[in-house]
Amino acid sequence: MLTVWYKHKKLKYRHKVWQTLSQKYGDILGLQLGTINVVVVSGKDYIKEVSSREVFEGRPDGFFYLMRSFGKKLGLVFADGPYWNKRRRTVLKYLKHYGYGSKAMEAQISEECQALTKLLENSAGRAVCVNKLFNVCIVNVVWRLVAGKRLVIVKYFAENIVLQDSSIHLS
Repeated sequence: MLTVWYKHKKLKYRHKVWQTLSQKYGDILGLQLGTINVVVVSGKDYIKEVSSREVFEGRPDGFFYLMRSFGKKLGLVFADGPYWNKRRRTVLKYLKHYGYGSKAMEAQISEECQALTKLLENSAGRAVCVNKLFNVCIVNVVWRLVAGKRLVIVKYFAENIVLQDSSIHLS
């Protein structure tokens, strides 16, 4: 675990840690992160096999995952098996009712991409935390389907910069 922690501190990104460890130990790694057993799979053939076999479809079911949902695997994120399939079908049915997969949604995605591109062009030469911006764009597409509204990326970006700046001064 310390090796993973040190590598993460050095490399900054988890995918780079897994890549480095897989180059040293092979394409299939068994690790224990705290009390959680983890298997890391690398390599095209292994990833394809894991992605296509039903035995690997399960979600985490540790104590804390189950505690949040009354001892059962509930919801969309932590459910699996028949319960998950039923919930997935229900969600897709309602999302399609609101325009999921339609030309209108395609136009909304295109609009979000244009807004993101414009924002990135305007912030050229400055450091930008893009993963937060991508999250806002993704939420905007879904939120517009459901509620008909969107977050203004520029406003979110400006607020986020202020929050990041103030958190730096506090630390």
